[in-house]
Amino acid sequence: TANPMLILQGVTNGVLIVVYVLVVNFWLLKDLHTLQRLAIRMVPADYQEDMRRLGQELGEVWQAFLRGQLFVCLAMGSITWVALVIIGMPNAGGLALLAGVMEFLPSVGPGISGTIGTAVALFQGSTWLPVGHVTFAIIALIIYSITAQIENIYLVPNLLGGRVKLHPAVVFIGTINATIVFGALG
Repeated sequence: TANPMLILQGVTNGVLIVVYVLVVNFWLLKDLHTLQRLAIRMVPADYQEDMRRLGQELGEVWQAFLRGQLFVCLAMGSITWVALVIIGMPNAGGLALLAGVMEFLPSVGPGISGTIGTAVALFQGSTWLPVGHVTFAIIALIIYSITAQIENIYLVPNLLGGRVKLHPAVVFIGTINATIVFGALG
């Protein structure tokens, strides 16, 4: 049996970490302009304008990346929802929402949502396909695999790459190389 004090300590640590991150982010965002001015003043005067311009360009690239990521999330949620409704997956809307949100975790997010969706298929079966639960779970796994390939080969390079003004081939090669070198972190 688990020690209740260890469980309480783990929950307390988790809550404190979340509160800490939220509070620090609030203050950093609140005073962002002050921090930016301070950082620019620390740079030699001859380079301050370059630093200002670099910060502005990085901000624009980050915002473009975030918008592209949101489009990928919406697209993957929609594609997953349509595919799951077609095969008769119970709670297709909830699983599609999960698939869209998990896109914010590159590489591992789609795997997590696919695993959960496949488990739902295994335990609940289809609402209309006359197949067994194991067969339906295999069908769901194939659907999740196909949608992951659509994301990796088409959506990310075109939606995300287009937003940050990179050619889709560069984004695709970068994604594959980062995964090869750094695994799930890449």
